[in-house]
Amino acid sequence: MYKSFILLIIFHLLSCTDQGEPFLYSIKNTSTFDLKLAIFDKIGKSDTILISVFESKELDKEGPPYDNGPFSDKDSIKVIFSNNKILTYKSFKSKDDCLNSSKNPFCQYSHYTCDSNNCTFEIDNVEYLKAK
Repeated sequence: MYKSFILLIIFHLLSCTDQGEPFLYSIKNTSTFDLKLAIFDKIGKSDTILISVFESKELDKEGPPYDNGPFSDKDSIKVIFSNNKILTYKSFKSKDDCLNSSKNPFCQYSHYTCDSNNCTFEIDNVEYLKAK
């Protein structure tokens, strides 16, 4: 009887895996310049993505339980505008750092516009003015 009870519990736990749809994180370029994103992981460069003016690209997907946020395994993102100005976003050690930060794609709740499970970070001319 004890073994049957344990098997029933294990079966119940395995059947409870559907927790919802994943969140899709995109970056949209609404600046007046084409741009290139250089995305770095903890050990170096991992990807480069071109984004034209008014284009949007899906860059990350997070499944339930939605704890890590976008780019959780990344270290930094460099935005290189077509005139070679560069803006760098760095990841934070703690989610609490996002509360008082300037606009940053590593902060999933404070700097994205979300429609259902599709969330978009916008790189606009204000972000361009921060570039050096």
